[in-house]
Amino acid sequence: MPILAGGLSTTPVVETPSVVQPVWSEDLGTIAATWIDPDGTEWPLSNPDLGWFTMDGPAGWGSTPLEIVVDPLPRGGEQVRYIRSKSRRIQWPLYIGGDDHAEFVTRYRQLMHAFTATTQRGVPGWLRIGRTGSGRYRQIAAYYEEGWEGESGQNHLFAKPVVQLYCPDGFWSGDTPVVAARTFEASNPDPDDLVTFYRPFMSVTSSRLVSGGDDGSGAPSSTTVVNDGQVEAWPVWKLRGPFDKLTCVNLTTGARFSLTYNLAAGDAITITTNRPSVRDLAGVNRSRFIDWLNPLGTELWPLVPGANEIAFIAMGAGAGTGVEMTFTPRYETA
Repeated sequence: MPILAGGLSTTPVVETPSVVQPVWSEDLGTIAATWIDPDGTEWPLSNPDLGWFTMDGPAGWGSTPLEIVVDPLPRGGEQVRYIRSKSRRIQWPLYIGGDDHAEFVTRYRQLMHAFTATTQRGVPGWLRIGRTGSGRYRQIAAYYEEGWEGESGQNHLFAKPVVQLYCPDGFWSGDTPVVAARTFEASNPDPDDLVTFYRPFMSVTSSRLVSGGDDGSGAPSSTTVVNDGQVEAWPVWKLRGPFDKLTCVNLTTGARFSLTYNLAAGDAITITTNRPSVRDLAGVNRSRFIDWLNPLGTELWPLVPGANEIAFIAMGAGAGTGVEMTFTPRYETA
């Protein structure tokens, strides 16, 4: 009869958290990562005192992925048809720990729900990367995709999930939207005549003014708006009545569009350029009033990187007529 060597151990196996390094250990004080859930709650990811932090090894937060579409040439080689940016996936490794199981589970469940709520509600969160000392940050909209399933040997006193985030727009956004506003006043009693700008400046922020007034020649006033981003930025327009027709031109690129609509004083129309939409205050679609078939071409245009010379022309305008353009610079990396 075989003899069993040894015996069954009655000593419980205690799970011991492994030693991990916060992501900022190699570059102390230069990065502060934060996750903002769909409710707007901020979850710092670079502070070990909270019981969780970012480990070494985030991936996918560099340059924006691209797709190059080509056609083969009869004599060999290929021709580039177009190049477009793509969505991106970011892998963000986290460490969550606790002094006992109850403390760990509480932290784990709270942080997990902050990410998974994006897919449950269909609303993105934001991954924000700040640079300590500069007071600035960049952020990207993201949905949770995977990573919180749990790994063998974890989830008693610690866990090390690698959270994968899906980002529909592969570019990062700046921290401060730029608001450019103009107010018109009729300078001619004939309401069918073009009007000049009432204020000889454009307010870019609450503290910075950019020259761009009427030069007295009768030509449309223009001003320079600077897009500090690395790629094009897509503005949102808010047009306030009264006016019969308003034309917005980017003189730098030659792109233009016009809205021909009898907008009463006190009413407003919002134009979103990406994705294109034209809505009044009641949410009614007014896109049919854009001159899509104009032989000069029509585009709800973006702002290219750098300086953009912008001009507005209003017909049938009066006191209170105004144009407000808001955009957020976009960048390739965090």
